[in-house]
Amino acid sequence: MYDGGVPIDATYMLVRTADDLAVVMAAVSESRLVGLDTETTGLDPRADRVRLVSLDCDTIDGGRFTYLVDLFLVDAAPLWGPLAEVEVVCHNAPFDLGFLY
Repeated sequence: MYDGGVPIDATYMLVRTADDLAVVMAAVSESRLVGLDTETTGLDPRADRVRLVSLDCDTIDGGRFTYLVDLFLVDAAPLWGPLAEVEVVCHNAPFDLGFLY
């Protein structure tokens, strides 16, 4: 069952609009620690693109919630400011940062 764009009882949200991105920016700003991962169209940051950015954020009840930002539909540039203000953890950071740079 769905409530808008978020499945009820889900621990994730697929972000496909600027309005959805505003929700992510608020969640990032309110988090102490954000987990970041990317999904790409290939392995070469010069020839391929980032398809999804996954951001795992704190929730007000002490849990975690994941936002999957579809970069084919949303400009993620507004996220860089809030992400610069919090601690970010990446798995395989050199790969992810090579694409995000």
